[in-house]
Amino acid sequence: MSTIVKTLLFPEKIIEDIQPLIIQKNTNFTTFVMSAIETYIKSIQFSNSLNKSFGSWKSNEHSELNEGSDSYIRKMRKGRKNNGVI
Repeated sequence: MSTIVKTLLFPEKIIEDIQPLIIQKNTNFTTFVMSAIETYIKSIQFSNSLNKSFGSWKSNEHSELNEGSDSYIRKMRKGRKNNGVI
């Protein structure tokens, strides 16, 4: 993966908060910041995926869940337990 150099300005308080964490994790500043950014990006992508898929689940297509997903899961587990699976 190629890299690009960017200059970032951090508030002093953030640097003060990061320093003990870097020491605790035994890592360096760049690795710490890259990990935080990657986590944040994944969070945004996940949120975007949830928003995009909202409404795609149709209750009439999944009548087995009319009593709720917890009830359905209990029935499934009970069935597997009776068949020696669990």
